[in-house]
This record gives sequence, structure tokens and C-alpha cells, in this order.
Amino acid sequence: MRLYNILKNNYDLTKSELDDFMDSHEVLVNQTEASLITNVLENDILTIDGVKVNFKVDYKYYEFYKPRGIVSSNNLNVDSNIKSYINLPFRVFPIGRLDKDSEGLLILTNDQAVCNKFLSLDNHIEKEYVVTLDESYDDTFLYKMSKGVPVLGKITKECTLNRIDEKTFSIILKEGMNRQIRRMCKYFSYNVVRLKRVRFGKLKLDVEVGKIKEINLNMIE
Repeated sequence: MRLYNILKNNYDLTKSELDDFMDSHEVLVNQTEASLITNVLENDILTIDGVKVNFKVDYKYYEFYKPRGIVSSNNLNVDSNIKSYINLPFRVFPIGRLDKDSEGLLILTNDQAVCNKFLSLDNHIEKEYVVTLDESYDDTFLYKMSKGVPVLGKITKECTLNRIDEKTFSIILKEGMNRQIRRMCKYFSYNVVRLKRVRFGKLKLDVEVGKIKEINLNMIE
């Protein structure tokens, strides 16, 4: 495990705080000065200011129903940040993000390696959303949306849409561009009034708004 991940987990440090921590403390691995990218193995001895540190992390995985108005950020300087809202005793990272105005399923974990793995596979994992528009739509809209829409200088990948009612539909994506669904709908002059993620990969949303539940890693892999 890289030293920067150990420090994040053990001391709840942000990226901007890691360098300051290294400058102000003596950090040794097997009595040799370490850097943030030092790979610390299971049997290595890590000391900080002469004190041995237990760096074996108890990895946790959670399903969280992010309410509208909560920001997917651990930065305490950001209003309505997710860290303050969930108030866990250790740092967790969201796998993927939902914008402030959206709601639904977020997977949270303190396992940075798993987080990175899923983010690197982002364009291959199905994410399903329920979308409500400000006006009724027709089947032509669904068809054109499914075939790809110009967004941020690119054409979105083909996707699956299904009608729920005259203003609501479900959409399954395998990519995650910034505010993608809202931008796709806006291209056809619709505004999204509600956007809810109901599935990430094989994990389906099954907790109430604002609630968090511990899950097993095999539920998402």
C-alpha cells in the first residue's frame, strides 16, 4: 500500500495536507526516510516521529442514498459536504459522483484501491437513473437520446432508455461525463427536474433517502 493511502486512512488527511504532514514529521519505513509514494508492505515497520504505526486498514464499503443538496466532496470548507453529512469516524471516498442537484445511489469506501479500480472502469459499468423532465416527451426523443447526443465536444455512447410515464424515463449509461444526462436533455430543450441514480453495476438502491448501509465488496464487484 502506498504511504499516502495509509496517511489518508489513519490521519484523515486531504491531498493538500499530505505534503505539510511529511514536512513536519519524521516518517520512516524500516528506519529509512519515506516519501508519499513509498510502497509499504505488510511486514514493514512504519514509524512516525519514532512511534510505530499500525497501518492495517479495516476496509469498509457502504451504500448511501445521497439526498439532493449534498455535495459529493470531503472538503469541510464546501457547504453541505458529504463528509459532514454522513459523519463516519474515518475518511471514505465516493465511487463516482452525483452532482448537488441529483440524488440516489453512491458507493462509499475507505479502500482507495477499489475506488481507483472502479473509476478506471467507469466507461464499462452500467449506471441506471430515473429522470423526470419539466415537460412531456415523445418516443422520438427517447430514440434520439439512445443513439448519442453532442455533449462537451463529444458524442455520447449509445444507451438504453425506457418510458415510465409522460415526463419520466429510465436511462442506462456506461459512461460518466460531467452532468451528462442534464446536458443530453438540454440538447432537446428539456430541463431535468429530478435525477435519481437507482443502480450502479449490479448494486441496486435499497435504502431510504439520507441513509447509509454497510455492504460487502462482492455486492459491487
